[in-house]
Amino acid sequence: MSYHLIMDVGLSNNLKQGILSEAGLKAVTSKDCRRLAAKISAATNRHISVTTIKRVFGFAETKHHFSKYTIAALQEYVKGDEEWKDKIFFKWLQDSYIVAKSPYKMDILSFITDDRSCIDELNEGEPYLHPEHLVITALKMMLHDNLSEVAICKKGKYIGRIYANELQRFVYAGDQLVYHRLNFDLVTAITVMQREGL
Repeated sequence: MSYHLIMDVGLSNNLKQGILSEAGLKAVTSKDCRRLAAKISAATNRHISVTTIKRVFGFAETKHHFSKYTIAALQEYVKGDEEWKDKIFFKWLQDSYIVAKSPYKMDILSFITDDRSCIDELNEGEPYLHPEHLVITALKMMLHDNLSEVAICKKGKYIGRIYANELQRFVYAGDQLVYHRLNFDLVTAITVMQREGL
């Protein structure tokens, strides 16, 4: 049985709430969309049309997925508020854990080798983490970049891979978030996951 991580942060309710919070609104009407588009464009230096904002908030029909440009502009607008960014992260962590959890033990796919037995060269432009990065850094990167897995590299060499759904299960004990596990480095986290299972 396979478990897929739900990471569609592009137009999540959290992102919409973040936009409203940043704009100082509790709710949005169709008339607010013009003002929101102007605020977002001014804050991010990216043009966002009124129609796009209407589509985001359900005032206009959406016939296709939002572009990466639009999603990036909306995320950039919200990310100016560090407190909101943390709220979004912990809400995502909780919500996606509920989806990813299972009563069954999972085989651990995440792995790391020592840097002397590297697997391959990293592909140019491929996102990666260092083995000493913290679990919280890895999860925030995966959330921000909408990644379900990331290469682990040291000195430009690919030495492992980490999976977001495994990290999410790792930071929970039962249904409780174990906050100190967010501060484990990836080497320690993978070692514990492989030893204890999930």
